[in-house]
Amino acid sequence: MKNKHLNLALFMLISACFSNLTFGQSSAYEDASSPLGAVGMMQMTLHANALIKSKCTGKFPFLAAEIEDNLSKWQENESHNISIAEAKWPGMVNQEPKFLQMIELQEKTLNGILNSFEQMPKETGDQMYLNTCRKRFAELASGIWRRRTPLAYRYLDEMQ
Repeated sequence: MKNKHLNLALFMLISACFSNLTFGQSSAYEDASSPLGAVGMMQMTLHANALIKSKCTGKFPFLAAEIEDNLSKWQENESHNISIAEAKWPGMVNQEPKFLQMIELQEKTLNGILNSFEQMPKETGDQMYLNTCRKRFAELASGIWRRRTPLAYRYLDEMQ
């Protein structure tokens, strides 16, 4: 049963992550349904952050300091939860290797979304890409994800 909840949590995190990078803003965010789901959600966030940071600073080098400042603020504020997720993730992957496939799927989909901006008329695509980059890291720094996914953060906050 734990694996079913974790699979669902990871799938929903991917969906939330992707909807956050697309044209519309979802009004509903999937939250963790278990402590393991919360770990999976945080690990997926960490992987998405690294990928998006790399793509955004590669395309818009002038954003590097802004992105780094916002990411550092989030990392400092969530240091406990990041440490918990990083410590528990290898055991989860060892128990269920398909979780690595979820990371691969997330990477492929995020790349597809970001690359789709390149297919638009240059001015429109560049503006949407820039806005997506700024929004991703500004939202992390703002702490909004604690309000959007309170159960995930509560589970992580309570873990030792």
